[in-house]
Amino acid sequence: MEKARKRVLAKPMQRSEAEAQEATGSNFDEDPLLSDRTASMEDDPLQNRSMLSNNIILLTIFGGIGGFLFGYDTGVISGALPYLRDDLLVHHIAAKSRLVWIQEVIVSAAVLGAGVGSAIGGWFSDKVGRKKALLVGDVLFTLGALLMAAAGSPNALIAGRAFVGLGVGLASVTVPVYIAESAPASVRATLVTVNVLMITTGQFVAYLVDFLCTFLPGTWRWMLGVAAVPSILQFAGLLFLPESPKWLASKGQDEAAEQALRGLRGPDQIDADLAEMHAAAEEESQAHSWALLRSRAVRGELQAWDCKYCSNWEESTLLCTTPQLFWSWQG
Repeated sequence: MEKARKRVLAKPMQRSEAEAQEATGSNFDEDPLLSDRTASMEDDPLQNRSMLSNNIILLTIFGGIGGFLFGYDTGVISGALPYLRDDLLVHHIAAKSRLVWIQEVIVSAAVLGAGVGSAIGGWFSDKVGRKKALLVGDVLFTLGALLMAAAGSPNALIAGRAFVGLGVGLASVTVPVYIAESAPASVRATLVTVNVLMITTGQFVAYLVDFLCTFLPGTWRWMLGVAAVPSILQFAGLLFLPESPKWLASKGQDEAAEQALRGLRGPDQIDADLAEMHAAAEEESQAHSWALLRSRAVRGELQAWDCKYCSNWEESTLLCTTPQLFWSWQG
């Protein structure tokens, strides 16, 4: 009697679970968009690590320097301002409002430059390539850092900050794309997060450099000028790295894309990777930028990320993007 009662109770529970699974769209076995993604999630981590070639590791490291420059630029100015006030801006100390205004312009010039650089960075990298866009950003950052170090007037310092901001803006939108388009799918998310790690690392190093430069003559010039070193290092490293294979494929340069894939991911599945890149490029060229959120590739990624709190991929999109939006507003 007791066993019969348990069977009766179990049937509604099984039906409710099936209905919930159907409503949330979490039946991965029936969705071809998710089968490959689910399988990749179950890959052996040791196997994923073995897929990392030396070139993709170097690309991630040198690309991540762009994030380092972003963090360094945002952090270093806080330590340089007091010494600027006692040196380059000493003639404005009597007029306090004028001094405050100049300091605000010095700080905000880099932010304005970064805003302009990030606004045009996507278009620019689509036109000339991810690698060339980063090289241009390194040139702008290096020129800005050297100009700040040699500045003899507030206007020269402001111009240098603006150049640095342009370089940072270009790097901030190009580096994640460059890494993501070059990395194997199984480790793509992990490698892209290196850029975020490098931002915080750059901020820490900036504060450390600020402290060390207080023992040197020309304190603020060293603080601002030493930023040219990592940008020159990134420029030199990028010269030996390939262009994004996806960008090359989107421009019809299949031979160059195949060569880049072979160097970054190895000889396996090159044809499949190229076919996937061509399909993604064709879909992107035909869809409006907002319509890309409903594209097959994006929906597959978002659906694979569905959790128990999300009933569909639209909710997953909101859950993923809302924290990023507030973090950006907070600066």
